[in-house]
Amino acid sequence: MEGDGITPRVSVVIPTKNAGLGFKQTLEMIFKQRSSSPFEVVVVDSGSEDETVEICESYPVKLLRIAPEDFNHGATRNYAISQSRGEFIVLVVQDAVPADEWWMAALIEDLESDPKVAGAYSRHLPKPGADFLVRRNTRYWHAQQEGRVVQSIDDPEAFARLTVTEKRKICRFDNVSSAVRRDIWERYPFPPLNFAEDLAWALQVLKAGCLLVYEPASMVYHSHDRGFLYDLRRAYIDVKTVLHILRPSPQSSEPSLGVPQLIGIARELMLSASRSGELSLRLLLHILSFALATVVGNRLGTLTYAGRGEGRRIRILSPIDSFLSRGI
Repeated sequence: MEGDGITPRVSVVIPTKNAGLGFKQTLEMIFKQRSSSPFEVVVVDSGSEDETVEICESYPVKLLRIAPEDFNHGATRNYAISQSRGEFIVLVVQDAVPADEWWMAALIEDLESDPKVAGAYSRHLPKPGADFLVRRNTRYWHAQQEGRVVQSIDDPEAFARLTVTEKRKICRFDNVSSAVRRDIWERYPFPPLNFAEDLAWALQVLKAGCLLVYEPASMVYHSHDRGFLYDLRRAYIDVKTVLHILRPSPQSSEPSLGVPQLIGIARELMLSASRSGELSLRLLLHILSFALATVVGNRLGTLTYAGRGEGRRIRILSPIDSFLSRGI
């Protein structure tokens, strides 16, 4: 933690709004970090009406306040970083809880070990009590990896020919829990997007020749179970925004989700839950809801992206886009 008169080497930046009492646990674990470098914590709050501000005032944090309508995932993080002092910036969301006292050190070590590393990001763990589906979704990315991964774009022309899915794997970055270099951020601030600002930033710095690191030694508890409408909105805005950022290549064939994929997703999840002995009526309904939300959201997001230049299609999809873009 930052000491009196000591300039922090690390700044922890946290955007908040109505974080709830659970935010105490996040701050408690941050201030328990075993860091060889002094650090500061900067919270930027966008209009909390609960106990979030009072919780912040009980810890040695720098509290910034903005109007709710001024919040933007990229721009708000940029503002908070501009008000911080550290050489390294650790970004974390209000409901992510560091899993141990080495969460921060593992991220900073990646930045210190190689000057070409622009950023590093953490492994997510499901929160205690999460059901089978939430646990599976939270662990999905880590299950696809073989430990620590260094990401780079070695051949820009070959990268341009990849599918969006393949590009996304190379450009993955996650501001749920991450760390970036200030000097890189000064050249490449987060794009002012309301979704996937981390992915858009990752694409920029990788194209500039930097490296990114998935660091599984840095872990946070972070998982959600928010129901059909949230899953639908999340799938919709995810597909629409990712297609806009990564741009499908004319040479690549992008997978499209439909009824066969819906059945396939539901079947795979039900079989897996059955093998683990956790399949129940409640979980079955959760699985069906998730599969339907994923496929419908994906389909609508793809249609909205594909119709962005067609006036008639835009008029039809605009109310859907407005409804599904809320609350994410």
